[in-house]
Amino acid sequence: MKTKITLLSLLTALSLSSSAQTVFEDASGESILIKNDALKDWFNIRINTASESFTLSYIGTKALDNKNIKNSTTEKISRTSMMGFDLKLKVKDGIGSIYKQGKLNTGISGTFIWGIQKENFDTQTSINTKPRSFYLKAGLSYDKYTMLDTLNFSKTELKKLQPYASVNKNCFNTLKTSNGNPYYTLTGISVGYKMTNNTEDLDDGIGSSLIGTSTNYSVGKQNTGKLGDYRTYHSFPVRFDYGVLPRMFGKNILGINAYARAGLNEPETPINLGTGIFFSKNNEPTNVVGGFGWQFNNVFNKSLMANSSVFVYIGYTIQ
Repeated sequence: MKTKITLLSLLTALSLSSSAQTVFEDASGESILIKNDALKDWFNIRINTASESFTLSYIGTKALDNKNIKNSTTEKISRTSMMGFDLKLKVKDGIGSIYKQGKLNTGISGTFIWGIQKENFDTQTSINTKPRSFYLKAGLSYDKYTMLDTLNFSKTELKKLQPYASVNKNCFNTLKTSNGNPYYTLTGISVGYKMTNNTEDLDDGIGSSLIGTSTNYSVGKQNTGKLGDYRTYHSFPVRFDYGVLPRMFGKNILGINAYARAGLNEPETPINLGTGIFFSKNNEPTNVVGGFGWQFNNVFNKSLMANSSVFVYIGYTIQ
């Protein structure tokens, strides 16, 4: 079992809206759930030490025309358009090697985001309910991989530009207990496409290649990289997130979440499952300040405990 202390991905600086952010995340720092509680544009910065990545995000919002709900004289639907981007840098070979051998040692990806958020509201009470969003993401990732020849340990550097896209649906529900206290449920589902490869499954290797010889000695060069055959796949990832923020001790601050990830069309069709707890500000289910997670990787093909990850994430927003 791997333990990952993730000083997360919701380290959100330069944010213009304290309630606009992703919610709980998985071990790779991904979340389907995005909600904007106010009509404000926002920036945020996320740092994820598990995936060793730095992400800058922006969402611009615009209020659209409200629609009347059928058979209701006071209830309407408010609509907001969202448009923005994610720009991510991913460090290779550890945080200390961002700049290595005179070259920038990072992968980079850029994502375009467009969507619609809807909420029901009552013109007499000004209470918003049933917020839900539908959004599209599409982008390109650029990565470099070093492969080692298992015969002579010479290295080959591969540079790959890989596309990805997804369709995402979110629902946030406010419910009432028998005592009239609120509790919240959060649901997200995503279906997408991405070009991926098997580098995560290959072993890291170190070897020396011969670069010169003389009568009394020989000169070699030590190389590091991935061992094995490099392969690419057309993957169709399916993701599901679910969370509950119940009423406990008179407040809604401690929630429980679960999630599933599947890579269709990949070898063995890996399925990752995870669960955890998260903390939010009272009665603000999407304003998550941190949490703990336990993820089980490739659950139907490998040992659960040997391929699990325990991680922690912490988030805060600066207005």
